[in-house]
Amino acid sequence: NGHAGANGHAGANGHAGANDHAGANGTGNGANGSAGEQKQNWFERTRSSFSSRKKRAPEPPGLGAHPSRVVLFGRSLGSGPTVDLASKPLAADIAGVILQSPIESGARAIFNKSVSYVGYGMDIFKNYTKIGNVGCPVVIMHGEADQVVPCHNGRALYDLCQRPWTPLWIEEAGHNCMPTDVVHEHVRQFLAYVEDQAMERRQRAAKQQNGHHHHRNRA
Repeated sequence: NGHAGANGHAGANGHAGANDHAGANGTGNGANGSAGEQKQNWFERTRSSFSSRKKRAPEPPGLGAHPSRVVLFGRSLGSGPTVDLASKPLAADIAGVILQSPIESGARAIFNKSVSYVGYGMDIFKNYTKIGNVGCPVVIMHGEADQVVPCHNGRALYDLCQRPWTPLWIEEAGHNCMPTDVVHEHVRQFLAYVEDQAMERRQRAAKQQNGHHHHRNRA
């Protein structure tokens, strides 16, 4: 497994490998500068890291990965760069997105929708405006007792997904005490699902290509 993402306290710290995870794990306030500058920097670093590892074909194997074998992961504040990347044409062919304890937006995680409307220009990571542009399967996991990023954030994003997969709402779990075994099992099932979906797409593409060659040879 390699790394995709930019390391930082509140930037992206992800993995690329397996179905190839590229993720963002937000854990703090990040670098110096205004919130807007930090946000743009996180976005640019995440997109740049993804682009540098992106390959046009699954083979030959190496450090890069074809987007169809990439699953993006974002946790907490790190869901911002993850959702931003997943919503862009650059990542249109990725296999899936995993969001753990995601924020609906910076303001909505801390305050409420009214505050997010009043301070729209200053609100960072407005995931609620982007998640609907993500065309791949998305799984959301959230603790119902989360006092840092309340569970209504995850539920709101789930309702906005184009292709939501079975969510995981964990009773009595907080922001930093999600049961690892339960989370890992849910992620394993999701990765198996997206792998099956990718295999079906490859089989359909192969049939179409074979049919095209057969028709051309007959002609």
